[in-house]
Amino acid sequence: MALGDVMHIVTPDCHICEMANWDLAYQAERDANARLIAAAPDLLEVLQELSDSAKYWSEYDVPVGIVDRIRQAIQKATGETP
Repeated sequence: MALGDVMHIVTPDCHICEMANWDLAYQAERDANARLIAAAPDLLEVLQELSDSAKYWSEYDVPVGIVDRIRQAIQKATGETP
């Protein structure tokens, strides 16, 4: 991708964003960020499923504090306040 080219971040369901005018020195970082942005909806869906199933977990089956961390990540991703 050359300087001035536009990169489209898409999922099978939607167009997420366009990124333009990238410095080629940061191509690896840009590509990694693009993959993370594209995966974000799937990651959020998995976290929501985990949160919904957490009521069935034994406190001995999961790391201490993981349920709170899952909920905090969901809140951060959705813009909800605690």
